[in-house]
Amino acid sequence: MSSLDNHSESVTVICPANVTNITNCWYEEMAAINRREASVAVVCCTLNPCSTPRGSPVGLESGKVPDSAITVSSELGPSHIKQRARLNSPSAWIPAVDDEDPWLQIKFNSTFFITAIITQGWNIICWVTSYTVSSSMDGVSWTNYQDINTNTVKVYTGNYDQNSFVVHTMFTPVECRFFRIYPKTAYEKYQPPLTSLLALRLELTGYGPLNDLVAAMNQEEVSCSRPIRGEGMGVEDGRIPDSSLTSSSRHSHGYTASDGRLNGGVSVDEKAAWIARNNDKDKWVKGAFPRHPNSKMVYDHYQIDLGKTSTVTGLIVQGRYNLTQWVTSVKVSYSLDDVTWTYALEPQCGEQKVYAANYNEYTPETILFPRPITARYVRIHPLTWHGHQAMRYEVLGIAG
Repeated sequence: MSSLDNHSESVTVICPANVTNITNCWYEEMAAINRREASVAVVCCTLNPCSTPRGSPVGLESGKVPDSAITVSSELGPSHIKQRARLNSPSAWIPAVDDEDPWLQIKFNSTFFITAIITQGWNIICWVTSYTVSSSMDGVSWTNYQDINTNTVKVYTGNYDQNSFVVHTMFTPVECRFFRIYPKTAYEKYQPPLTSLLALRLELTGYGPLNDLVAAMNQEEVSCSRPIRGEGMGVEDGRIPDSSLTSSSRHSHGYTASDGRLNGGVSVDEKAAWIARNNDKDKWVKGAFPRHPNSKMVYDHYQIDLGKTSTVTGLIVQGRYNLTQWVTSVKVSYSLDDVTWTYALEPQCGEQKVYAANYNEYTPETILFPRPITARYVRIHPLTWHGHQAMRYEVLGIAG
């Protein structure tokens, strides 16, 4: 890589085969650091399979972002002011109860590229369960971040408890000088007429500050590797038969694994969702991908013989049909033989990945693996839930 000037230096940039644009490269640390302005010359990033986002924290938690750079639409009171929005703060920012469109804004002194959002709830059992984001270069004209699959405003799933971090990578990094987050829904701790509280702590990660020249070099060029979505493997449309969908338990006769097909539902009690028993301490639902409708299958403690492996890219989860019950976090495991099971990302990261799931009963949440996996069987393990551990689902993959 050539230097920008005599005050620049370069580090190793590793590119996959057939790459024609440097912005699609993988990197070890960062490319071309300008010593005079500490600016990144070309932002190269890839999807990190573990929980560490690319780039560096912008400084909410550390205090590098000053209080004067944080603006909010409202504050609930002196204990929940904007300064409390910093990650791991002893409290949290909470907007006023009558604020119908709450937001928190961060102003940068120069251009930044934001690559990920880290959110956290508050110790007093309050947290944001969904939010949107927008960005601006001038603080006047705002652009909503779009879902790469639907080209609609992206609604991010928030937190599922008060302290865990939920990290969302922005597959198209956001170039901005102003960044806003809009909390939409909260954990429903209270029953109406009491109001749930939108408690939020957060950090942003990315690259910057960037001078105007460097920002211009990256404009409309920066992109990060994004996971492959694939297509539905047949839970929703019935290509996978009922006999290939099994579970650790069921709440009652009407809530079997096959009652949990994505977007299914006749009534709240018919084809409404798979629901595990209350005393099931290791809940799971399993889907298998048959080679042919006549594949031999046996049940209970016997292996399901599918005769074929599949490339699995992720899954979609959804709450119970027409009733306020849904799963808020899950783990995923997979197997080639129905005997040896591997949890998603455990081999790469040394721990079992917890995925944020749903924030209401009707909106499907897509969970994608950083890299496709090869499996004959996939299990979804509900960990936390709202109301009841009710779930509808689909498995995504690549037809082979």
